[in-house]
Amino acid sequence: SLNIFSNDLVDYTNRNLIIMRGTADTLRDSNLNTDPLSDAQGRNRFERAAYFFNKGVQINSSLIWKLIDVPNVGHDYKNMAISAGDFLLHGVTSVERLDNEIPERINIYNYPNPFNPTTVIGYRLPVAGHVTLRVFDLLGREIVTLVNEEKQAGKYEVKLDGNGLASGIYFYQLITNKTTETMKMILQK
Repeated sequence: SLNIFSNDLVDYTNRNLIIMRGTADTLRDSNLNTDPLSDAQGRNRFERAAYFFNKGVQINSSLIWKLIDVPNVGHDYKNMAISAGDFLLHGVTSVERLDNEIPERINIYNYPNPFNPTTVIGYRLPVAGHVTLRVFDLLGREIVTLVNEEKQAGKYEVKLDGNGLASGIYFYQLITNKTTETMKMILQK
């Protein structure tokens, strides 16, 4: 039998891990466990990836893992491999790359982190396009949409006021035409 102790789990969460999930990986096919215990982790692979990530956060509040959503990809190893290759080579998660185009990475961050009661979320767009910036709680419920509009290439900053929020861990997610980045922040009151 395999014995796993709590210090083993903390050690595991101290490692650098990237979890990539396809935003269209929401089918309940015959290869997916659908028993009650499995469904408690989510009804599909997309939800189960978030569950796994959130468990890491619960074990280690200083988690350095990244959760990256790959737009419009289901349970498709070929498109996920292309996206993973793009990320490894160029730091992006686009599967919609034109020939001879080198994709550019968006930069997203917040400061201060941890924060009380406000923080600034900054991001850099390498190309113009539609941008959505949302904040979620630890359970994945959307708290607020800070940006949902067309933006030109450049650097942007948005202030988040946490006065009406409880102390805890939150996630902010930036979605552009080609990439999705999700980062963690902590509100300490």
